[in-house]
Amino acid sequence: MLHMGLRRSEVLLLPVDAVKDDFDPATGEVRYWINITENPYANVDPRSQAPSIKTSPSRRQLPLSQELVHLTDLYTQNYRGKPSHTFLFNSQKQAPLAAQSLADVFVSATACLSDRARKALSDQGKDGVEGHDLRHTAAVVRLARYVDHGHDLETAIGKLRRFFGWSMTSKMPRHYAAAYFETRLSEVWNESFDSFVDTLRDLAGVSPQENFGRETP
Repeated sequence: MLHMGLRRSEVLLLPVDAVKDDFDPATGEVRYWINITENPYANVDPRSQAPSIKTSPSRRQLPLSQELVHLTDLYTQNYRGKPSHTFLFNSQKQAPLAAQSLADVFVSATACLSDRARKALSDQGKDGVEGHDLRHTAAVVRLARYVDHGHDLETAIGKLRRFFGWSMTSKMPRHYAAAYFETRLSEVWNESFDSFVDTLRDLAGVSPQENFGRETP
């Protein structure tokens, strides 16, 4: 959810063989990906709140990093068990993981946060960490990567739409773009302020290690 920005329902729908791979003759490497769509093996979902694909653009194919491939293999081989259902994530009762169970994971994560982290969340009007927070972070980070790799904002937002499964009319990419620029403006301000202070130090003949507040001739 953090690395791929998947919605909660998309995570809960993943089949046990969600990770796909194929050899790429152009690079000589094996490529890994996941298909975000309905579980092709499940005719009936036993969960009381069955997850579903949100919109047509939500059906998409996403590349996977080696790290996520490794973690998925680690989970399926050592922790998932051998339930009768075909969903990737399994409960302790050998049933498909429910939405509430996934929410409870974040309740447990919140309980482990430091006081400083809790204060930071409280300052934002939040009581704890939620699954959607991970999607938000993933979107802002990916947008930053697109821009850092030389894409203009419109192109970057277009790529963001495809990766996160938003329709052409969705306003969500612009929402995350605003969060991206808030972060970047903060970084620029800090850099500018640091440069400003360094300039003053040079004029005053004060090294960065010395106390800038002291009187100078």
